[in-house]
Amino acid sequence: STWTVYADAPCYTRSTGTSTSAESSGVNITLSTVSGCSAIAPTVQGVTASAGGQIARNDFVIDIPSNSLGTSNSTVSMSLSTTTPRFAPNATALDSSVQRIVATDSNGQSISSLYSKATLTITYSESDLPTTGFDENNLQAGYFDETTGQWEAIASTVNTTLNTLT
Repeated sequence: STWTVYADAPCYTRSTGTSTSAESSGVNITLSTVSGCSAIAPTVQGVTASAGGQIARNDFVIDIPSNSLGTSNSTVSMSLSTTTPRFAPNATALDSSVQRIVATDSNGQSISSLYSKATLTITYSESDLPTTGFDENNLQAGYFDETTGQWEAIASTVNTTLNTLT
């Protein structure tokens, strides 16, 4: 079977994709640096699965309800890091707002779904918004779908007084 392999990293532009097969080895993927970018170390914090908690990084806060990550008393490692915005024709991401969230359980296994909804609050600066023809009320939270290569909107509320997106 044939696969298309992509690569990305902080301060690098996502690769265009390289076709390869399961039998191939030693495939090189070239990444281009983003001019003027400097990578910021991720914020890593432990959250007790049954208790929930909060993880914050600059203008980005995740409130995790109790039992949302499970019912055990084990610690879930939460990592939050700023990442390079992905280009997609259906949306434009604000440079400073794109975050990568990674949760792993005490066995090192990735957690990809929650038992109840977490709340994300993003504080933005009006200076980050387009200056012409843009209505602040149209801001939308979303995630980048690796399969479709598109930004997918999630339910969110804009507070133009506090400059938050929740």
